[in-house]
Amino acid sequence: SVATVVVLYFGATSSKKMNSSLNRMVDVSMSKVRFAAEINQDLLEVAGAERNIILSDTPEKMGNYAGEIEVSQKRIEENRQRLEELLTEEEDREHLVQFEKKWKEYLEIDKEMRSLANENADDKAFELIAEKGRALIHQAQENISGIAGRNRENIYKDKQEGDELYISVRNKMIFVSLLNIGLAVLFGIYLLRSITGTFRSLFGGFQ
Repeated sequence: SVATVVVLYFGATSSKKMNSSLNRMVDVSMSKVRFAAEINQDLLEVAGAERNIILSDTPEKMGNYAGEIEVSQKRIEENRQRLEELLTEEEDREHLVQFEKKWKEYLEIDKEMRSLANENADDKAFELIAEKGRALIHQAQENISGIAGRNRENIYKDKQEGDELYISVRNKMIFVSLLNIGLAVLFGIYLLRSITGTFRSLFGGFQ
């Protein structure tokens, strides 16, 4: 019937819009996880390159590792800005604020470490990284990992919600279809009885 078609159309349209909205939410959460993962990877690369600077036996090698650090630092800042634009939940934003705080502290340690390495004070440079640098890198990673973890959970929840929405809309559409079929059958029976009654009346009149 026309009612069935209308109900099915609006049901399908509503489902499509809600599903599209959920897909956008999943895409945003996936972007957050990706940017956070890239930051964590670059943090590891910075820590590794700084260790190599201290171990370097020539200015050329030190310069190469310093260049790697600068590239990683640039990527970290780019991904931090991307995350900042996407984060809306207070807990995530607080994680990012704490990350920035620890990262800035680490950058100061980095400058001091490079200065010591240039002066061939390797023992002091190692001590600085071991006592302060590693702890700051670890704390920065914990905050970024907190963002990634929360958004991985959001991806799972959004997908689960999408599946539940699909099942709910499908069941409603099936129910409406069956209801309309039932009404059509009842109407057919009623119509058949009316026609039969009319014929009986006509034939009864002829007799």
